[in-house]
Amino acid sequence: MAAAEAVAMAEQVVADLREKCETPPELLREVASAMAHEMGAGLEKDGGSRVNMLLSYVDKLPT
Repeated sequence: MAAAEAVAMAEQVVADLREKCETPPELLREVASAMAHEMGAGLEKDGGSRVNMLLSYVDKLPT
C-alpha cells in the first residue's frame, strides 16, 4: 500500500468517526441546561438532586 493510499484511508476513517460521534448543538444545550438545573437543586437542599453537591466557600482569593 502506498503512503498516499494509507493517508487517504486514515482520513476517511477519521471523517467517518467524526460523523458518527457528532452531537447536535441543541442536544448539547439541553444536556447543559439539565445539568445546571440538577446542580442547583443539589445545592439547595440535601437529597434535592441526583447530583450530589458539596457547598464550599472561598474566604480569600490567591494573589
